[in-house]
Amino acid sequence: MKIKINMPHLYQTYNEYITKFIQKGGVIEAAPSCPVSQVASSSIGFVIDPTGEVEFLGSYDKFFSHEYTSCGYFFPQKSVPSLNLQSICQTLAKTMFEQGVFGYACLDIISFPDALSRKTTEISDKGSNNTTNRVFWAVDLNCYMTTQVASTLFFDFLMQGKLDGTSGFYSIPKPVLGKISFVLLF
Repeated sequence: MKIKINMPHLYQTYNEYITKFIQKGGVIEAAPSCPVSQVASSSIGFVIDPTGEVEFLGSYDKFFSHEYTSCGYFFPQKSVPSLNLQSICQTLAKTMFEQGVFGYACLDIISFPDALSRKTTEISDKGSNNTTNRVFWAVDLNCYMTTQVASTLFFDFLMQGKLDGTSGFYSIPKPVLGKISFVLLF
């Protein structure tokens, strides 16, 4: 097991970190053992209505100012093009609904090269063309409308566009603006 403190400017030593962790509590997350440059982080927004119907709202990629500390988002997501986001939403939402959960939700996922595979794929700022040898982890589930999902809905309203949950393509009916990426900075 390897422990890495994500914010070394806050905690200079492991003992300092663990003392605060014991006092205040916190979350410990697993991290892939590959270089951070090979990890892609995306989020998928959806809503479950009270009858169990599911609507895919959008997806976006995160970019980082520091390891695992997001500072902005690219919409729509392009880092995991082979995933059927609509299918993921339907499967997760069905389980959530069976547990009595409905309303807005946002699933955070990361993807990285499969350590057991000989062939790996580098992630670039333009996304990857090959995700067959990648592992996908769900790392968080927020059961409310996040700021980022609200921003994608606002973008949809302004552009009058439509995101295809199966292919990940975003289309804008008129005028033809070419490929558009939306960047949200916090």
